[in-house]
Amino acid sequence: MSGGLIGTSYAINYQSIKFGTLAKRTHGCRMLKIYSAANLPEAHLLLNLLQQAGISAQVLNTYAQGASGEIPFEQAYPQIWLEDDRDKLLAEKIITRYEVASSNTEWIYCRGCGERNPANFEICWQCGKDFERDGF
Repeated sequence: MSGGLIGTSYAINYQSIKFGTLAKRTHGCRMLKIYSAANLPEAHLLLNLLQQAGISAQVLNTYAQGASGEIPFEQAYPQIWLEDDRDKLLAEKIITRYEVASSNTEWIYCRGCGERNPANFEICWQCGKDFERDGF
């Protein structure tokens, strides 16, 4: 299993890959595997959502999908690891919100320009109005 850890001082145990897996860094902090993404764009989307909430995280297995067939497929998915396991509860809320929003197939209309947008959008694709602050 490879990831974005080449040349760093992290010592991560890759034995277990289940949701909530813990690993220790060499300097004593605990990292937590919080999510296995379907693909790299999804992993980076979730990473950005976590970082916007002030959570430090990393995407691992960035290039592992190229090894699919050589390694078990579930180990080739991009993984999101929290740098501090104390961020687990907030990260799980953010991930759950993302998953619920991703499955929503409804439409909303922007109050700024009237454009139709998928209900899982946070801003209007036409005018950039933020739906969260506008009470959508």
